[in-house]
Amino acid sequence: MALAPNPQAAIRHVPSVSVAAIRSALEAAGSPALHASYADGKDVAEYIWDAGRVLDVDPAVVVALFWHESKFGTLGMARLTNSVGNIRPLPGQPAVGGYRRYHSWEAGIDDCYRLLLSYARHGAATIPVAIPVWAPPADHNDDGSYIASVLGTMGALYAQSARP
Repeated sequence: MALAPNPQAAIRHVPSVSVAAIRSALEAAGSPALHASYADGKDVAEYIWDAGRVLDVDPAVVVALFWHESKFGTLGMARLTNSVGNIRPLPGQPAVGGYRRYHSWEAGIDDCYRLLLSYARHGAATIPVAIPVWAPPADHNDDGSYIASVLGTMGALYAQSARP
């Protein structure tokens, strides 16, 4: 279940989305992440939700980034990289087309959470502050549109989660 709304779009926040809403969104898009295996026999929705709860990062943030970057892995480089956030590699990390390549969707999800935690710890604690760092204008990103997309997806996921 969704534990609380996240009107400030804080990265560090209890889950504002339910497992069912995550699963439904991924299924509607035909996400390839649905067909992978995850720790403890969980499906991707349970894995994303549990990781967020444990790390104190709102899973809605990860899901919204995944939607904006690749329509849940159905478009773009994420189909080849398993990167839910189209994360740029550090020197020496595996890469495809300028994006970090992960051996599994699970590893891509874990690294997305790791990076979001790092942002929050270093002052980029909300979506409006974090997006210009995550997707800099120098990479031809429209931060206003990106922020609106992420906030809109988070809001829609919360609304779906709050329905009985």
